[in-house]
Amino acid sequence: MPLLEKEWKDQVMAQTKPLARQSKNIANNAVKEIMVLYTARNAFAGDLGELDQKLISGDYGDDMLVEDVLSACLAVAKKQKAIEDTIKTKKKKLGVRDQANLRDLIGNKFLQLILNARALKQRLRD
Repeated sequence: MPLLEKEWKDQVMAQTKPLARQSKNIANNAVKEIMVLYTARNAFAGDLGELDQKLISGDYGDDMLVEDVLSACLAVAKKQKAIEDTIKTKKKKLGVRDQANLRDLIGNKFLQLILNARALKQRLRD
């Protein structure tokens, strides 16, 4: 019985999720999401550098042990990897290779049309 209930809930979730919509700002929002992810990745890189410096110098602070610093370092690296994967996926959807191209895409009508067409196509499929 629990299996059927789980399947039922999954089916209800899949059938009632909101459909993709067309928007005038869809391209700008997609580009801005990636830019925010770049900012977060750079912040994590700074944190990772500080933690690496603590490990190298041996100065962990009063309330931290080497294990705490190492586990924090691994956690930050894991988050940074997840953000990198998300950036890669989002850039692949946009068809962009480097960060300089991203800034040029803000306000791009062609990209807006592509993303709106993708939303319409997804809406028709669902």
